[in-house]
Amino acid sequence: MSHEDFLENDAAGQDFSYALDSYMAACREEREDSLLLTEEEYIYIIEYFIDKEDEQEALKASKIAFSQHSYSLELLIKLADSMIITGDSDDALVLLDTYRDSYSENADILYLYCRAYIHKRNFDAARGYFEEISNSDGSLNNFADATLAIAQDCIDAANYQEALYYLEKASESDPSLYECFNDMAYCHEKLDNLKLAEEFYNKYLDKDPFNDNVWFNLGTIFARQSNFEKATEAFEYSLALNEKNSSSLYNMAVVCLNLEQYKKSADFFASFLECEPDSIAGYIGLANAKMGLGDYSGAREAFSKANSMDPTCGEVNMGLEAVSAIEHYIKGDRYSFFTRLNFIAGVDRSWIETIMKLLPDIAKDQEFMNFIKMTGI
Repeated sequence: MSHEDFLENDAAGQDFSYALDSYMAACREEREDSLLLTEEEYIYIIEYFIDKEDEQEALKASKIAFSQHSYSLELLIKLADSMIITGDSDDALVLLDTYRDSYSENADILYLYCRAYIHKRNFDAARGYFEEISNSDGSLNNFADATLAIAQDCIDAANYQEALYYLEKASESDPSLYECFNDMAYCHEKLDNLKLAEEFYNKYLDKDPFNDNVWFNLGTIFARQSNFEKATEAFEYSLALNEKNSSSLYNMAVVCLNLEQYKKSADFFASFLECEPDSIAGYIGLANAKMGLGDYSGAREAFSKANSMDPTCGEVNMGLEAVSAIEHYIKGDRYSFFTRLNFIAGVDRSWIETIMKLLPDIAKDQEFMNFIKMTGI
């Protein structure tokens, strides 16, 4: 979300497409710096690039526009905003400082200072400018949405506690802005406040029960608390709303794997891979589900697919070793079985436990139990 979402454009509704055509032609001919357009025409061009989410072109047009109309507050705001969005917070602050005396109490300018300092990770300075906005005579357009954007900047900066401060301010300003609940839940989740995350996801769903991604988020919270029954229910709601929600398909597969519901797990992993065929994690999960089913050829096929994506992945390579060891044991090739077992024990002993779980009768094999004692597993 950019600052332009909160500004009213005096040229709104007017068609300046001819100016955009002229600007584009000038850019192709590399003479855009000599093109003379009105303030309103440049605003139209800048907003065109903003709508296209072309941040660099919006910055370029803003620089040209402000060089011709340096008296324009709106173009100053657009230029500083473009600088912040493209990562030039230092340049934005230099620009804002140059004109600060002229607009010392302008809420839009204070807002840009706040965002610039958040991008610089100076959260105390940002908080100070936000408090100035709250105390200034001039009001900030769409204060709640603007504050929500500041909160998102904090989230992007991984300062979730600070983001919660702004989210609470946005919610206080506009109680109908229930989107805040989803962001609050996310912040609490990142801070490991899982009960609060659950509470805010549910608050969001009370307002919008048809958001499949929020149902997925809630399911993830339940899964992290090992409440697999509620996690399954939440993921099922998510998939009922969007059967192609790959995140829900994947997490549902993982939950079923944890519950040792291997057939369901394999089916969900297969559906997930239809959505994301290049996911190595999906093939590893499918291989584990196939091993649980005793389908070792299927497990080998899935691990091999993952191996073709990343031959250096230790989990994949050890999975292939474990499958080979199990297949040798089933065939009665004990020499090959123990050769594989020795290699596995030297790299990742947790796979020995996996083999014991998949072959419960192996506990009756005295030679295997002697191996376990000898290796200290």
